[in-house]
Amino acid sequence: GNLPWLVLNPTEGLVPANEGHLPIDAQFIADGASHYGLYRANIKVSNDTPYDVDDVTVCFTKAFNDVAPSFWGDAFVHALAGARITLGCGDGNFCPTDLMTRSVMANWLVKVYHGPDFTPMPCQGTFADVVCESTPNADYIEQLYADGITTGCSQGPPLLYCPNDPVTRAQMATFITRAAYGPSFVPPAPTGTVYPDVAPGQPGWWAAGYIEFLTSEGVVSGYPDGTYKPMENTRRAQMAKMIVNAFGLPMCDNAVPDSAH
Repeated sequence: GNLPWLVLNPTEGLVPANEGHLPIDAQFIADGASHYGLYRANIKVSNDTPYDVDDVTVCFTKAFNDVAPSFWGDAFVHALAGARITLGCGDGNFCPTDLMTRSVMANWLVKVYHGPDFTPMPCQGTFADVVCESTPNADYIEQLYADGITTGCSQGPPLLYCPNDPVTRAQMATFITRAAYGPSFVPPAPTGTVYPDVAPGQPGWWAAGYIEFLTSEGVVSGYPDGTYKPMENTRRAQMAKMIVNAFGLPMCDNAVPDSAH
């Protein structure tokens, strides 16, 4: 293969005349890859063969202690980590069921909007409750404002961002839409018929257009009971799913975590 940190087993073998392929297992040398992510490995064939040899998709992911393969959001969490949007919440964990704060949301959205290596603009003190020297993700919050994805949680004066507040599912729909489709994008007028709890007179009706649009795009699907629960706070795994779906981040099938060796 052409990835030096990928070990193939077997490295050579015979393909029977009545078979079209030779099964090959891939193992990672965990400290050899420069970045987590999705790679394309070209398997070189030294002898003539009548069969085409395809490139192989190799997924090198961040392992999280608290995200089991059986967890519903496993693939989305690893896709987000594979895109280098996040390395988790610390101590080898992702904290998938923790509430998504507006501070962390700014970090993720700026990285997926501009790319994981992007350096956000320095904090300018735009928001009275974002202290440039001490508020986590202050630069990312400033960048999110400059990009037109947020105007804060209060129009003021003073202008506030509420960095430690959780993000509701209604708010999440608006942020995701603006980041993925552009800050000036206006969704179609809502029908009020997609979710029974996103209808005229309901608390989350103000975001109905965004919620229905993301549903039509396959970004969200609501809960098994048919509701969306717009005023419920968003969990980190839920945000991961929405970002992966909205931005089309590569998904890993049968991903091998970095604990493999």
